[in-house]
Amino acid sequence: MPYCRHRCSYCDFFSSAENHEFGRFAKRIAEETAQAAVWWQELAHSRVVDTVFFGGGTPSLLSVPWRAAILDALSRNLTWGEGVEVTLETNPETVDTAFVDSLLESGVNRLSLGVQSFSQEFLDRLDRRCRPESVFEATRLIRASGWKNWSLDLIMGIPGQSAEDLKEDLETALALEPTHMSVYTLTLKPGHILYKDLPDEDLSADLFELARDTLAANGFRQYEISNFAKPGFECRHNLLYWSGSDFLGLGPSAASRYFAGGVFHHRKQVADLNRYFSQKDVREVAFESTTREQAVLEAAFLELRKDDGIDCGDFRRRFGVDLRHGSRVGDLASDGLLETVGERLWLTDRGRLLADSVAPALVGA
Repeated sequence: MPYCRHRCSYCDFFSSAENHEFGRFAKRIAEETAQAAVWWQELAHSRVVDTVFFGGGTPSLLSVPWRAAILDALSRNLTWGEGVEVTLETNPETVDTAFVDSLLESGVNRLSLGVQSFSQEFLDRLDRRCRPESVFEATRLIRASGWKNWSLDLIMGIPGQSAEDLKEDLETALALEPTHMSVYTLTLKPGHILYKDLPDEDLSADLFELARDTLAANGFRQYEISNFAKPGFECRHNLLYWSGSDFLGLGPSAASRYFAGGVFHHRKQVADLNRYFSQKDVREVAFESTTREQAVLEAAFLELRKDDGIDCGDFRRRFGVDLRHGSRVGDLASDGLLETVGERLWLTDRGRLLADSVAPALVGA
């Protein structure tokens, strides 16, 4: 959902802060869904939906009729699995009593609340229009409604942010009693005004370990490098990405992926509203296939992010590669980056700090 009231300077996702054509957007999504469902059946040989994720932009700007219309289009053209997880990314300032009361009515059963920080100083630094007071009011309404399955997002590594600042954010977040938390490291492209002020590797590692240890001490399991959950509240949609499963993206700039023939096939919808609205057929934007070597690296990189790591037997069946016998496995284990037991291989706590370099070494890339 591409629309925002304001575009934050650090955000790297496609969005528009002008001309919010919600009705036109919902209608176009329905058209795209009908076309994509047929194509998806041909390519991925399935129409079963296990999870739906409204990402943005600011999906919580969509009123109930538009959310319901989109979900109706999905359920009419695809096969709705049992107990589908439907997540809506939400900005705190869009949450009021009517919004909370309408969630289940429109089919949403999970919320992801984008907070980033409780410090006005750091919110301003990120060019966020949200205020801490709106977060507290939003979470009060969510909790008062009896809502359980909701996540709170924080950003660490904001220029000027100390370990003490992050600890304060974490403690404030925990007091609000979410059942899931995402803590992302701020990433910026060279040329951004804050890029040169990003923390060095030592401070970044300290912040990562602080977040991990603080959340673990409060009953949150780090089931993926940046994601933590109380038991039973892991985001199924997140796990789908990291497990190398298939997903169909709808809307401008949305990404899709499926696995077939031993490789991944990727597609990204046009990142332009005019082109998106005028598109006659989704097949105008084709899928691109990886090489086998690229697929092996992609799968290893993604699956290592999970706390339970890689099932080497499944990996061998998919790619014909037994990672346990790789030339670097022994060295990675000796360096305290990797552990193996039976058919399973996973990163240690230290290995998670260096995950981007461990995966290529593991597969010999």
